[in-house]
Amino acid sequence: MSRFIAAMVVAILVHSAHAQVKVTPYRAVDSIALQIPDSMTRSTAGIARYIGRHFKTDDDKVRALFIWEATAFSYDVAAMYTFRGKETQEDKLAKILSSRKGVCDHYAAVFTEVCNKMGLRAHTITGYTRQHGETSTLAHAWCAVYSNHTWKLYDPTWASGYINKGTFTPRINNDFYDVAPETFVTSHMPYDPMWQMLNHTYSGAEFTRGERDETKSSKYFSYTDSIAAYERQTEEQQLIASARRIEANGVDNELTFNKLTHIKNDLDYRKNLEVFKKSTDNVNLYNEAVADYNAGVKYFNTFIEYRNKDVQPALVSKQAKAMIDSAGNRITAAQRKLKSVTPSGNITEEFIASFSKNVNGLAGRLNEQREFLAGRGDKGASKHEQVN
Repeated sequence: MSRFIAAMVVAILVHSAHAQVKVTPYRAVDSIALQIPDSMTRSTAGIARYIGRHFKTDDDKVRALFIWEATAFSYDVAAMYTFRGKETQEDKLAKILSSRKGVCDHYAAVFTEVCNKMGLRAHTITGYTRQHGETSTLAHAWCAVYSNHTWKLYDPTWASGYINKGTFTPRINNDFYDVAPETFVTSHMPYDPMWQMLNHTYSGAEFTRGERDETKSSKYFSYTDSIAAYERQTEEQQLIASARRIEANGVDNELTFNKLTHIKNDLDYRKNLEVFKKSTDNVNLYNEAVADYNAGVKYFNTFIEYRNKDVQPALVSKQAKAMIDSAGNRITAAQRKLKSVTPSGNITEEFIASFSKNVNGLAGRLNEQREFLAGRGDKGASKHEQVN
């Protein structure tokens, strides 16, 4: 009997030792990371600078940030259901770094920003989650970081603690540190399937059911190539590509539908803004051409007044030549701008043509005066009329 008890004790000790091994790889990094001076934690630049000074490898840097953030911040339960409008990245960072409280968007913003400042490729991912067999009706945010030549997934919010009966309880949870994609997708579903980081993506329906339909496996998807392309794209191109991937993967619930609608509304807004900007730029360009023409007329009329007073001095006067050159420069500018003006709104094709005729007409008269000043015009030169 005593031998059996002894064997049981050994088994328990071995199990305990294995449990400790799971934690010890982080101890050295964690202890240094948690010694960061408070004065350096008021900006992402300060946090990145401290971590960069104390750690060399990408993995150690990410771990240091992960443990510091999971320890430093508390989840803001009161703000969980609060509509925050279009909160900017700067707003999110300022909020959580000053108050030490925030929701998932704020946690993810700090994590992504500090990683970027340390020279790591990192992105905030949005989607929804599944807990205790139920799909959440709230959106969530987490992070992806390219470290040690591979993409890795982190959820700094869930790593910091949990909510029980409306109260946040701090507790470090390493289950959400450097999680394998095939494990992560059982609890975290990104709107854009690219961020599942799987070569065969899950649909929203499969995620909700909590099981994969192996008979309908998705086509092979190279997420590494897609992310590399994504990082080279403009923000508008990223939105277009993301919407295409979301639709292809299936819009299976209200959260995904709302996200897709939001992206399309954003794209429509950008398109309308671009149209408005082009229209505004077109009007401004036309008005600039008008201003150049009016200035050219003014210089030309001043020259004509000068010449009509005394022809002979005008032939040799540097002042007279300067008037013609000034008029010519402004008319040339007007001609150049008019070529870029396109018919739109009140600026019709006929309107542009009529104005161009006036501009080109004055350009012709300016050439006549240049010839006169060069001594190739009529020596007697009769009086000239001004331009109206």
